[in-house]
Amino acid sequence: LCPFYGVGIGGDIARLLGIRTMFEVQHYSFCDGWINCWREVDEDGVETPSIFRTYKEALDALQEFLDDELMEYNMGNIDSMYELDEFRIMEIDHA
Repeated sequence: LCPFYGVGIGGDIARLLGIRTMFEVQHYSFCDGWINCWREVDEDGVETPSIFRTYKEALDALQEFLDDELMEYNMGNIDSMYELDEFRIMEIDHA
């Protein structure tokens, strides 16, 4: 489970724009291995995987997520944090 929503562009939008090479942030889970668990939610509530146009956009989103985690941890709102080594950024061919 990844509580991260609203960053990047949805797969359907990228397809419409004709963008083929994209990047995604993947999280390692014991059950499924490396997966993209970040989602975009459109105005109708439909979820699509979050993807990014550049490696830097994906890296910036990951860093923002980890910064937010650290802030929540320091405020006592969460008991533990994700670690950077639980994530990777992968180039994908988005046909």
